[in-house]
Amino acid sequence: MESITLDDIAKAIGGVLTGERTLLVKGIGIDSRTIEPGQLFFAIPGERTDGHQYVRMSAERGAVGAVVSKPVDAPEGFPLIYVADTVWALGCFARWYRSLFHIPVVGITGSAGKTTTKEMTAAALGARHTVLKSPQNLNTEIGLPLAIAQIERCHTVAVLEMAMRGRGQLDWLATIARPTIGVITNIGWAHLGLLGSRDNIALAKSELLYRLPEHGVAVLNADDEYFDFCRRQAPCEVLSFGWQRPAMVRATKIHLDRDGRAQCVVRYRRQSASLQVPVPGLHHLSNALAALAVAVALEVPLAEAATSLQQMQAVDKRMQVLHTSKQVTVLDDTYNANPASVNAALHTLERMANGCRRVVVLGDMLELGDDAPQLHRQIGQEAARIGAHVLVAVGEMAEEVVRGAKSMAHAPVCLTFGDSRTAAENVLRYLQPGDVVLVKGSRALQMEQVVKAICEDC
Repeated sequence: MESITLDDIAKAIGGVLTGERTLLVKGIGIDSRTIEPGQLFFAIPGERTDGHQYVRMSAERGAVGAVVSKPVDAPEGFPLIYVADTVWALGCFARWYRSLFHIPVVGITGSAGKTTTKEMTAAALGARHTVLKSPQNLNTEIGLPLAIAQIERCHTVAVLEMAMRGRGQLDWLATIARPTIGVITNIGWAHLGLLGSRDNIALAKSELLYRLPEHGVAVLNADDEYFDFCRRQAPCEVLSFGWQRPAMVRATKIHLDRDGRAQCVVRYRRQSASLQVPVPGLHHLSNALAALAVAVALEVPLAEAATSLQQMQAVDKRMQVLHTSKQVTVLDDTYNANPASVNAALHTLERMANGCRRVVVLGDMLELGDDAPQLHRQIGQEAARIGAHVLVAVGEMAEEVVRGAKSMAHAPVCLTFGDSRTAAENVLRYLQPGDVVLVKGSRALQMEQVVKAICEDC
């Protein structure tokens, strides 16, 4: 972050400052355990604890001040900025700070693939730009401002991931970030339990598009069912990407290599480039095409962008291919799960196995509301259809997954466990050398425990 005085920040967020006004702030933070000297501490109330309890600790670690909404225990003379709501103030600060930089900002949302698309976009743009990208998954009303605060004058573009759990949230995030390019990877079933229908999910995701300027660009998935709907919401130029339907940035001559990575030729107008997607799974081809669409929108030559994208490092727990000492191949896709991403992962397993036994370990998909039982049964059916030899279902919906699998003509061996720890303790006895194992589930299920057990003992 560029250095800014406490007084300037107080004015930007409409706060009342007590203490020294000219001290320079070199960064912001919300965790007193990791605050660094020169940073401003935002005391954020949380579900388990309240940041207001740790203002003194932040001061002891070198914070130059704190943003608070109530009286706190702080050293004498320690600068405090009083506001009505510290979360709101954090967003207001980020909105003001972003306005100091006249650079393109790419906002990325969607039901699946946001983080991978963010990483691919940053890699593709790196061919010609100095890129600031959202660290890890800082994509909420708290995380996004922390990401924006890392913009510095050396950056020529920012790539920001934006999450959504309900109506109005993306609108607020877009108000903060003021994106000039908006990307919607797809409209799926994530957060169905909160929003009630895919139509409502599409409306909520479209809030990103409403905030784009007239001179901006909406990058949309031509293969998605909601493409036409999203296109109508965009107040600016639309740049489509895809490989199943006609699109402006499109993939042709597609095939998968032995590790499940898509290889193809990408075309945009008169430009073409060969591409090997660095992440296994045909569904990640769509993410790569979205990234290349952003690149060409910012006038990065397609061939340079494709070459740079191919050098992207794998994203942790997102379709990572791991090989064990006993010749078991593990597809670690344990970061999160929803019906679309699970189906995509199953199709990748189907293509990769190539005659090997297929083992599927699936944890619950959360936030699906009343449709959860049916959607889990459908996933079980799909696991059977792709020829799974063993299906391990974990969580409260495990029986529904198995019920779906057993409804098919060629059902796999089915096992159910209440939690990932128990599944990890038992799954090894069902594995054989040469197996290809997919492990996936929503974040709360901690399915990485199963991956760890397989890699350590198999």
